[in-house]
Amino acid sequence: MNQRRTFLKASALATGSLLIPSQSLRAATSPPTPFSLPDLDFPLAALEPYIDEKTMGIHHGLHHAAYLKKLNEALTTTPTLHGKPIEAILSSLPTIADPPTITTIRNNGGGHWNHSFFWKTLTPSEKSGTPSPALLTAINTSFGSIETLKLEFEKTALSRFGSGWAWLILQDGKLKITSTANQDNPLMSGLLTP
Repeated sequence: MNQRRTFLKASALATGSLLIPSQSLRAATSPPTPFSLPDLDFPLAALEPYIDEKTMGIHHGLHHAAYLKKLNEALTTTPTLHGKPIEAILSSLPTIADPPTITTIRNNGGGHWNHSFFWKTLTPSEKSGTPSPALLTAINTSFGSIETLKLEFEKTALSRFGSGWAWLILQDGKLKITSTANQDNPLMSGLLTP
């Protein structure tokens, strides 16, 4: 179990998961409810030898699908959230009156958003590129170099006890690295930390 978590965290590092708000990413991950499983931009085996086809199939077709099923079920009992994008739902969790519904939406909505975002950051090695000039400038300004960013990102990911995520975020105009537990993410109110 720990090896799988370490592998997935290292995979996130290798793909350079970035949490930088953009309209195109929000549009790509915010379908109207009920939410559905996003297609991958590549075949399940395209990331081998780094992530094998079976692992991709389990995480995309089973784990992510299970988050969606439970999220959509919870949303049927919460009409005030109908039609809202997942980002709006996750950032307004404190406004939900029923604590069990908050937990269900937090865990499963977070699992859906995190995985939808993660799939968009992955690409076969022959299609990967370099950061845009603007992003590279922001990385160098915030961390000194892309190598330092990678080291700090890896350190943050590997120091997360149990299950969780490491994130590169834009906060107060500067790139920062943070981590969240389980299926939480920086979109959830009060979870964005320096």
